[in-house]
This record gives sequence, C-alpha cells and structure tokens, in this order.
Amino acid sequence: MLGQALRGAFNRYSTLLETRPVATRSVTAFCVVSSGDLVAQCITHRPRNYRHAAGMGMYGACLIAPIGYGFFNLLRRIVPPSSSPLKRALKKLALDLTIWQPSFSYAFWLYNGLVLGDGGVTNMEQAIWRANALFLPTLINAYCFWPFANFITFYCIPFKFRLLWRKSVSFSWNTFLCWYNSKHGHSPLFLYPPPSFFFSTSSFSSLPTPLSPLSSSSSPATPSSPPVPPAQSPTIK
Repeated sequence: MLGQALRGAFNRYSTLLETRPVATRSVTAFCVVSSGDLVAQCITHRPRNYRHAAGMGMYGACLIAPIGYGFFNLLRRIVPPSSSPLKRALKKLALDLTIWQPSFSYAFWLYNGLVLGDGGVTNMEQAIWRANALFLPTLINAYCFWPFANFITFYCIPFKFRLLWRKSVSFSWNTFLCWYNSKHGHSPLFLYPPPSFFFSTSSFSSLPTPLSPLSSSSSPATPSSPPVPPAQSPTIK
C-alpha cells in the first residue's frame, strides 16, 4: 500500500515536471531551501524564525529554480550530443564550476543581506561589501562539495530529474550555507570594505591613504649651509 502511494506520487511529480516544469521546480526549491534554513537554526540553537526561512525559500523558488532550469537547458544545447557520455558530463561539469558556482556563491550573500537584512545590511553598498567578504570562503567550500555531486548529475541522472536530484543533494549544501550565515553572517559590518572580487559601487576615495615620505612636510625643505670649519690659532715658531 505504501509502495503504491509512493509510486503514484512519484508518477504525479514526473508528470508535473513535464507539464509545469518551472512551477514544480520552484515549489521544490522553496521546500528544500527553507527547510535547510530551519535545520541550520536548530543546529545553531537560534530562536525559530519562520519569516527568515520563508525568505530563504523564496531565494530558491524565484532565483535558483527558474535560472537553474534555463541553465540546464543551455548546457544541453551548447554541449554537443555527438561526444561520449563521459565527455559530455565533464564539459557540463566544467561549465557548472566556472559559471554557476561563482555566480550563485555571490548571489546568495547579496540576496541574504539586501533582502533579509542579515549582518545589519541597510543598503546596496553594504550588501556588496558583505558579499565580497563572504564570497571566497563560500566558493572554496562549493568546489569541495559540488564536483562529485554534479558529475553524478550530468552522467547518471535523466534531465527532467536533475533539478530534483540537485535539490536533494543541495539540502545538505543549503543547510551548510544557512549555518555559515548564522555563525558568521550576522556579525557587524566591516569598518572598511573588503577587497572587491566582482564589482563595487564606490571607489572608496574617502578612505585615508598613508602619506609618502616626500609629502609629509607642507613646505619644501631648504638646503642646509655647509658647516663652517673652526678658526685655527696662529702657531708661534
């Protein structure tokens, strides 16, 4: 009985993936990302914040799911089907690691600060400063986690189930991101903006710059006169 119910639910879900691909993937992404945020709140012993979890779920539903659907379709078109399955999987994996992972490692923190206000962010410039600081550690962890999972995605999983597989695997990844945000992302903003990896809204020309030794004096130094040798007393012969 339970097996038949699960099989019927799976068949219904497969039908929805065919008839309503974007909406079905968006609902799936909302459930996965929001539940990952709730698990992270439990791990870090923070009070339950369902509004924050819903905001993280909207990140998955409005950004990850529709853009991911288009990205997977793009990979199917630009990678030639004439090559072997292994070569196709490796090419798609390389594109995923060079395009998708950097973009969404940055977009996660930009959305998190600008929309949810984590880290005390109140404007776009502060959100960019915060994303610049947290982008590189997130990308390094992504490169440790996603290559093996995405190789299975591109080599073994049929296309219509790839986002479902990625969302199942990314439950652990999203839980890690939400935990990392809970541990490190709520700290106050930096006094000075960190180095910009992608872009910045200001040249930060107002920051103090050290003076060079030549500019430490307001008036040019006057050359000193050579020392006068002491007068010698006449010698008596």
